[in-house]
Amino acid sequence: MRPRLIVRVGFLVLSVVSFYRQPAARISLKPPASIQTLRVMTYNIHVGIGMDKKLDLARIAGVINAQHPDLVGLQEADRGVLRTQRIDEIAELAKLTRMDYDFAFNLRYQGGQYGVAILSRFPIMAIDHRLYQNTREAERPRVHPW
Repeated sequence: MRPRLIVRVGFLVLSVVSFYRQPAARISLKPPASIQTLRVMTYNIHVGIGMDKKLDLARIAGVINAQHPDLVGLQEADRGVLRTQRIDEIAELAKLTRMDYDFAFNLRYQGGQYGVAILSRFPIMAIDHRLYQNTREAERPRVHPW
């Protein structure tokens, strides 16, 4: 009786697998003409400084432009910070990529701001930046009682 049960279960599995392995007959893989594509990119710009230790926003803009994104999320961006010659990196990248932009700072640093930004091929109508307190024990500043 066991061999018959195994054969029946095997036949059932093969039937189900062969049914699902024929998507071309039932599903068109080509998207309808009404669907539009939104190209999204994320880029940690490391404050504009490359592996060669040089500040080069034109190089970063070139990487972005080569991908033709509609939206770009940027991390580790400086605005008016001493270490990056007080350049407003996001305004400069927006100019070089011909995109709209907004910046949200996470901390004040060396007389400027450090944070994240977005570049957009579309007008940015509104932004909501929420700065949350760091509650992880390992990253809280240490306060010594002495």
